[in-house]
Formats: sequence, structure tokens, C-alpha cells
Amino acid sequence: MWKNYLKIAWRNITRSKGYTFINIGGLGIGMAASILILIWVQFELSVDNFYQNSDRIYAVMRNDNNQGEIFTWDYTPAPYAPTMKEQFPEVAATSRLTEWDPMLISVGATSMYQKTTFVDPDFFEIFSFKVLQGDISDAMSDPNAIVLTATLAKNLFNDEEAIGKTVTLEKQLDLEVKAIIQDLPQNTDFDYTAFLPFQKLEQLGWVDENWNNNSYLTFAMLNEGTDLEFFNQKFKGFTSENSGSERISDFLFPMRDRHLRSKFENGVSVGGRIDLIKMFGIVAIIVLLIACINFVNLSTAQSERRAKEVGVRKISGAGRGMLIRQFLVESIMIAFFAFILATLIVSLSFPWFQELIGKELESPFTQTFSG
Repeated sequence: MWKNYLKIAWRNITRSKGYTFINIGGLGIGMAASILILIWVQFELSVDNFYQNSDRIYAVMRNDNNQGEIFTWDYTPAPYAPTMKEQFPEVAATSRLTEWDPMLISVGATSMYQKTTFVDPDFFEIFSFKVLQGDISDAMSDPNAIVLTATLAKNLFNDEEAIGKTVTLEKQLDLEVKAIIQDLPQNTDFDYTAFLPFQKLEQLGWVDENWNNNSYLTFAMLNEGTDLEFFNQKFKGFTSENSGSERISDFLFPMRDRHLRSKFENGVSVGGRIDLIKMFGIVAIIVLLIACINFVNLSTAQSERRAKEVGVRKISGAGRGMLIRQFLVESIMIAFFAFILATLIVSLSFPWFQELIGKELESPFTQTFSG
């Protein structure tokens, strides 16, 4: 029975080539546009939300009450992170992070500017980036060590073993490569290729212990089961207790919300990139809805032309259920071909789409078509 439905459906589809082309083309293009937008939405929602302990990782934020107007920012002084870990038993780990211009890294005649940062030993405990070679704990506790991403190590040493080799930073500091980590994924706001121990800055005398010199980002991981709201009540007076400044109130902000909800007004998160994501999500739904409405309208117009066919089939003994099933099979077949077309369009346009948004989206692309 169903085989017969498929044969009739195929005959009707191929007989009305113009109608079929418009219907499949319109629905396929609408599907493709929606798929591309939703791939981007999925990517944005995954940013910094993939770490092993992502539900316990927070960025330190600070509210500065200046004459009744509250400004929110995330830079902290050098003593902030170690003092925080020392004073609050709920804090499992903390790390400072520098945000500086790219630095020159050299190996022999090979030199290149790279995004380089100084971090504390807890950094790789907080952020679960994959270690490919070496001992990350040893590297982060040695002021003369450096950690490279796999691509940077290959660019500097080609196919040679990088562990134990020396690189020169800014033509001044010789550092030993003690660990190689996997390239940071695209869905993180971190874009560093080289990591150095914060201890090196202290050894060089470049660290200012003044609580009013806000130069570093601070990240923290809380112990399991710690209530964020309760902790923030305790934590809000941290700066005033250590620096004497009554203007600043501290709080922890979920790392997974840092990318999406970083817009603050009057000391409270009021959105940010999440608003753009929601808007594009709605656009994807609207585009797909318009394509579906167009599909229905064309099908309705086609049904008027096929009224004679329906009449003949009724005379031949076809019941209402059989006719419904026949039209349903035809609609499903057209939708299937439209999906195939959409997949082809997405595959062909995907490199251009990645270039447009400036991100590599292979992971969500694969998930979309394998899930």
C-alpha cells in the first residue's frame, strides 16, 4: 500500500516540475538559513560553558559606587586573588590573568608575536584545557617555564620535540617549555597561545601590591555545594576590608554568563550578547515559518488544480483516509527533498559563513547533522 503511495507521489511531483522546483527551493532555502543561524546560536550558548566544573567557575566583578552612580568592572589588584583564597574557605582555587598586547616569542631565527598571558598555578585546575605533554603543575610553579599550545609549539619547533627546549620572550627572557596543551577551542573567550607563571612577574618585580592598582582579571572556583547568593553576601565587603575603600562592592559572576550577560546597569546584569542571540533565534524561527507558510500556500493552490484527480479517485473507490495519506506522503517527500537541498546549501556555504562571523563552527555543525 505505502509503496503505491510513494509511486503516485513521485509521479505527481515529477509531473509538476515548476511547482516542485518552487516548493522545494523555497522550503530548502528557508531551512538552510534557519540551520545556519541556529548553528551560530548553539555556538554562542556554548562559549565558556564546557569546562569540567563550569557550574563552579566564576569571574570576579566589582561595583564602584561613585556619587550614587554604580559602575561595574572586572579588573582587580595583584593581591586580590591570593588574599581571596586565603580568607574564604569556600574558595577552592583562584587565578589572576593578564590581558596584554601580543608578545614576541623567538626560537633561533623564528620569531612571532603571540597572545601571551601570565596566570597562577590554579588556572589549569579551574579551566580544564587538555594537557598533551608535560606536567602542567610543574610548569606553573616554575617561574622560568612556559606552556605552549600545540599549534604554536609546531610553528616554533616544526616536528621536533618541544618539551625541554628554550624559547625567548621579548628578546629578553629565556624560558623552558614544560608543557603543551591542546589549542584552545573556538568557544572560549580566551585566545591565548602561551601561558607563563604569574610568579615570573613577581620575580621580575613587575607586580604592584597596591590595592588601588587594578590590572588583572581574577577567576575563582568554589567548593562543591557552595551557595553563590550566600557567598556573595559574605564577599561583597572584601575590598573595603582589605583596602579601606568603601565605594567598592565585590561579587562573583558565573563564568558561563560572562560571554552572554556582561552588560551591567546600576550594578546588575541586564543582558548583553544574549539579547542578540535571542533576536537571531527569533529570526531563524520566522524564516522557517515563512518558508512553511509558502509551502502550505503552494500546496493549497496545487490542490485546486488536482480537484479533478481527487474526484476521479473517489469514483474509483478511494476513501477520505486514503486521499489524506496520499497527500501526506507527497508533502513528506517534498519536505525530505527540501531538507536534502538545505543540507547541500549549508555545506557549500559553511566556509563562507564561518569567515563572515570569524569563528570555526565545525563542532556545532557536526552536532547539528549527527544529532
